[in-house]
Order: sequence, then structure tokens, then C-alpha cells
Amino acid sequence: MTSQRKGKQGIHRMRDTNNDGKFDKIEHIVKANGHGEHGPHGVIKAPDGKNLIVVIGNHTQIPEGVKSLNGHNWAEDTLHPHLKDASGHAVRIKAPGGTLIKFSADGSEQTVIANGMRNTYDIAANTNGALFGYDSDMEYDIGTP
Repeated sequence: MTSQRKGKQGIHRMRDTNNDGKFDKIEHIVKANGHGEHGPHGVIKAPDGKNLIVVIGNHTQIPEGVKSLNGHNWAEDTLHPHLKDASGHAVRIKAPGGTLIKFSADGSEQTVIANGMRNTYDIAANTNGALFGYDSDMEYDIGTP
């Protein structure tokens, strides 16, 4: 489960240790200091069947110490001048943006597998292991090319 409760933002593992059908143990296993609707979101079972994957929004920093498949060499480097959102939303939010993190069930192993999204809210995987994301956050963009 994801939580944005202050001081406990991130992923929590909930277990029923006495098999009574009720969660009785909650562990904070992945830190993700985000907030609001741009914080930590969907969690799914990874295609490998052993790990989990969480998507965090672009207002959430990647936790310290997390490994990355693509390194940590992102920046605000573009060939053209950067165009800020005309409405002023998230103009201070910088790379890497929304991120997918694969993690073990106990949270001890964490790896960034993709980033650069805006605010992907939920994710899914098909039977071939391809991941898909959904960002429904820019409602006023509907119908634009």
C-alpha cells in the first residue's frame, strides 16, 4: 500500500501474521517523500513474479541509495529553450520526474527501472512483461494534438 502520511511516505507492507483475516503488522519498507496527487501511486507485482513495482509522481524525489538501471545522470539539458507550463504548475519540478522503482517484498533491494514521466498515476504489465503507465493529470490537454 502507498501512503503519504507525513514521516511515513512511501510503501508499506501489510501482513496478517496470525491468519485471522485482519492485517496486524504494517512495515514501512520503501521511503518515497512525495506529496499530494504527485506522490507515490500504483503498486503492482513485477512481471518476474518475485518483486513489486511502484510508480512515483514527479513531485517525489527518488529515495537515496536506490540503484538505477540508467544511472543518475539526468539533467535539465535540452537543445531548445525550456517551455514552462503557462499556468505555472510544477515549474520548479526538475528531472528526473515520475519514476518506476522495482523492489523486493521486504524493500531491501530497490532499483529505478524507468523515469522521466510526468505524473503517471497507475501502471500495469502484460503477459510479455511490458509495462504500461497512465497519466490522467492534464485534463485540459484533452483534444490537443
